[in-house]
Amino acid sequence: MKPDVLILDINIAGENALQLIPGLKINYPQLKIMILSMYRHSDLDITPKNLSAHAYVMKNSGRDVLLFALNQINNNIPFLDPKGDAQSFHDNDDFSRKQKLSNREFEILRLLAEGYSNKEIAGQLFLSELTVKTHRKNIMSKMNAKNVAELIMKTIKKS
Repeated sequence: MKPDVLILDINIAGENALQLIPGLKINYPQLKIMILSMYRHSDLDITPKNLSAHAYVMKNSGRDVLLFALNQINNNIPFLDPKGDAQSFHDNDDFSRKQKLSNREFEILRLLAEGYSNKEIAGQLFLSELTVKTHRKNIMSKMNAKNVAELIMKTIKKS
């Protein structure tokens, strides 16, 4: 099969489907990709400039917006749903929080999950222990976690 359009939810089993798009573009260069999501693109720091898909449509936008977006991408015009800047009902779920972590925070989180101490993480990443503690505090705050066990439970992929 060689589909023309792929409509993809951004949250697939707690993982960010945006990470699949580069591989899809390599393997299926003609494929148009539309993200259909309940998450605001503004919450995920998606802008017209960094949109990796051809369109981003909110699930609550309705049929007309969906058809308009399909028409736009069919004409090679990117589409970013204006509702993506509206009030969100998903600001406090674990998926949204996880997307707001920086690459460095993810790196530290991975090492925490592997059982490394702040000092060991600092040594591996060539950071000061104070910097690791600050990142750790920020991660805990962003993920609304009270301890490392809760933090890891909120961020691991549920099998």
